[in-house]
Amino acid sequence: MITSTFNINSTSHKITLKSNEITGLGSLEYAYLRIPLLFNLNPLSRNYDNYSRFEITTIKGILYSGNTKFACSETTILPGMRIYNNAAEGHPIFEFPLTTSIIDKIERSRISNAQFEIKMIMNSNMYSSLQTPKGEISVLSSTDVSHANISFEIEQSFWVKNVLPKLGYKAVKLIELPGNSLVIPEAYEKSLLAIEHAHEYFIKGDYDKSVAHCRTAIEGIKKAFDKMKKKIESEGEKNWLKRITDSTEEWLAKVTIPTHHLTSTPHHSFKKDHFSRQDAEAILLVTTGIVSFSGNVGNSGVV
Repeated sequence: MITSTFNINSTSHKITLKSNEITGLGSLEYAYLRIPLLFNLNPLSRNYDNYSRFEITTIKGILYSGNTKFACSETTILPGMRIYNNAAEGHPIFEFPLTTSIIDKIERSRISNAQFEIKMIMNSNMYSSLQTPKGEISVLSSTDVSHANISFEIEQSFWVKNVLPKLGYKAVKLIELPGNSLVIPEAYEKSLLAIEHAHEYFIKGDYDKSVAHCRTAIEGIKKAFDKMKKKIESEGEKNWLKRITDSTEEWLAKVTIPTHHLTSTPHHSFKKDHFSRQDAEAILLVTTGIVSFSGNVGNSGVV
């Protein structure tokens, strides 16, 4: 639970946010980050009769993310919160629109937990009583502009499992993979599982493990190459698959074996994070393409 405070006419009020209530809405084309807030509002010190009150008419929210606090989105809501002589609660909800490029930027800047900040600009009206020949009435006496900030983190596991999928977001735009292989069913199934694990670790930000699973996926395809070769009619495709699997495995071996030695040496200063997000993304995309091609070998109407 995260809290923050702000003032309206020298009276303090509190904002509360629960990160596990945040969710995604819509689809990748129309994604929204839904953030509910709780406002605990106190009556102004001069609210002394039934006609005195204040109301928050609009709240403009600007959403920032990352350590460098880049702007992600903004929206304005009409909370309709009115306070008379007693403290009361308000439940405004922000729905920030997020473009694909912004979600991508959030992911690229995220190391583990997703970091955000909302900066709010609130417009308020103050009312007081006015005596008239027909009695007292409530009239607008003044206006106020106040500011509030609230910074918060969404735990990585909650962000990955509960928020990102509801935004329609996939960390890597993966090629659609065949569900099975007619030629190398066992090897393909293992490679497919390795790709799934690689993608899961990529989303979690563990790029070393993502690359390690890519290597496992390539090894399985390479070992089954002789079986696939018999089903590929084109010599060009045979040569392509052999060259690409050999070179990819060699490439992965060169970058993963030294990493394994480093990470398995307890006294070594480099224990993790040898691969950047960009490294892992490139390796994952190449590996996925090879596995996809291999799965289609021998399928009706394909290769």
